[in-house]
Amino acid sequence: MQKGKRKDEAWASSDWCWKAAAAFYDYFDGQGGRLDELFSVAKSPEEQAASAVMQFAFDIDDNDWSAALQHIEAVMTYDLYPVDKAWLLVHESWAMFELGRKDEAISAGSNAVSLCLQNPDDITANESVARQ
Repeated sequence: MQKGKRKDEAWASSDWCWKAAAAFYDYFDGQGGRLDELFSVAKSPEEQAASAVMQFAFDIDDNDWSAALQHIEAVMTYDLYPVDKAWLLVHESWAMFELGRKDEAISAGSNAVSLCLQNPDDITANESVARQ
């Protein structure tokens, strides 16, 4: 099992997780281009959701809440596991709150909690909401 790769090797990998690691480190090196590409190379809805949340984190680091919300909303219609949907709803709620859309933020947050109540056996979905 290989324990590490250089950034260029990671990005060239067929494994999306390695690509995500390369995009992450590129962002911190001031080169965000691969982060934009990460979403388009994601093959599964879960990878696309993770790409959106990763972009969300970097958007809010730049204090760009509108872009952060757009990245989350881009994947909200996908058929996702409850944990991923709750994760996105929590982020959507946060961005809406920061943008002054308080009623919509409350609704998104309530939907996240409701989703968790409907899936009590999904411990990670419940944990993601409980921590927010």
